Amino acid sequence: MVTNAAASLLFGIQSAPLTLPNIIGSNMVLQADGQTPIWGTAAPGARVQVRFQSRHHYAETGDDGKWSVNLTGLNPGSSDRMTISSGNSQKVLENVAVGDVWLGSGQSNMYWPLQRTEDPDRNASEANYPDIRLFAVTLKADAFHKGDVEGKWVVCTPKTAISFSAVLYYFGREMHRTTGRPTGLIHSSWGGTRAEAWTPLDHLDRSPVTKGMSDSFREGLQKIEDAKAAGEAAPAGVMASTDRHAPSALYEAMIRPLMPFHIKGAIWYQGESNAGRAKQYQTLFPAMITSWRDDWGQGDFPFFFVQLANFMARKPEPAQSNWAELREAQTMTLSLRKTGMACIIDIGEAGDIHPKNKLDVGRRLAMSARDMLYPQTELMSGNSPMMTRATMQSDQAIIRFQNAYGLKTTDGKAPRGFEIAGADGKAVWANARMEGSSIIVSHPSVPSPRVVRYGWADNPDVNVVNALGLPLVPFRSDSN
Repeated sequence: MVTNAAASLLFGIQSAPLTLPNIIGSNMVLQADGQTPIWGTAAPGARVQVRFQSRHHYAETGDDGKWSVNLTGLNPGSSDRMTISSGNSQKVLENVAVGDVWLGSGQSNMYWPLQRTEDPDRNASEANYPDIRLFAVTLKADAFHKGDVEGKWVVCTPKTAISFSAVLYYFGREMHRTTGRPTGLIHSSWGGTRAEAWTPLDHLDRSPVTKGMSDSFREGLQKIEDAKAAGEAAPAGVMASTDRHAPSALYEAMIRPLMPFHIKGAIWYQGESNAGRAKQYQTLFPAMITSWRDDWGQGDFPFFFVQLANFMARKPEPAQSNWAELREAQTMTLSLRKTGMACIIDIGEAGDIHPKNKLDVGRRLAMSARDMLYPQTELMSGNSPMMTRATMQSDQAIIRFQNAYGLKTTDGKAPRGFEIAGADGKAVWANARMEGSSIIVSHPSVPSPRVVRYGWADNPDVNVVNALGLPLVPFRSDSN
């Protein structure tokens, strides 16, 4: 005999509603290549059907009510309707397109909306792209978050684009024009945040360089719990799990819930909040990228990032620079597979950490992406020139580069921004001249050069570019 309580429980289970994560909804773009997961919840043991592009896919929920299907062989192009049903429950998703999906994340320069850039009214008025779709993740910090993200897909129009990430929009627009495919853009960033907040604790634990951050965070949480148990106020200066600077707090609340939504790749603009800890960033930033790739479960997806722009007052003499060291750490991260970097050392603003020119940032990210993914679209590499070798001779240094076709200066004058030092380590501004795709650097006071640096400053005075106008990436020959 079934009791009333048991009957109520049974009825509740059988009538459990069909649910979907917010990232799966009307107006979304699905990634065209490989397996594209669709998932959600329904009653335990229920059968779920997903109908899309004239195909039917089936799944059965487990004891926890979760289900998932993988769509394959999707045809890129125009929008269609997706119907998901289980028992008497049905979800109808309209205007679902198939193409490429990109994730954009980082801190304030990625968060910076189109309405706060150069000529925002004109640029927004042109943002009428029915096949570009936008998804903005609502801000939330919680290192132990287990739920969903908030947000919804919308079609790119002047009204929806004006408050969307300018860098991600410009990047996505360039990629859409390149491929002709529908393009989905997922924006998940937060101003003033650190890379460790976007990295899961278990990956911070893997290196002694970063483990101190996760250990300190856990110790702080224990102090908070101890204070609560004793009926005392939380200790001053201890970081709560819902602090946006807390290790993993943004990863768990704003990145992990998006998984396993299939993406083409990611772009990233961050580093200002980690300047001053460049040596640590050499380990932290690659760890963050690796953690995303590992947890997403779709291999080493392409990851493109922006190097810090020039910023702050220009100094008259060579000097140490935290921002230059952070840029170096970013350059080192290119050792990871399928990564690319947009150098913007020429388009920053001395008095504003948020330069308004986000158009060229997005374009340069797209150039790097096209160079990797669609090389036939570029007549030459879409990446900035980079130093490959510095050869020290008796009275000069010869610097050689890659991506240096058509190397020139922006003003037709001699190359600027080089400094040179001898055994005493005292750096002076160097004389520099071009010889083909090499640059010769010297100074009368440095008869035996040991070190050459370029653009090694917060806001360097530099003028070397390649034929595409992409600036030479700052470097030092004594990199560590």
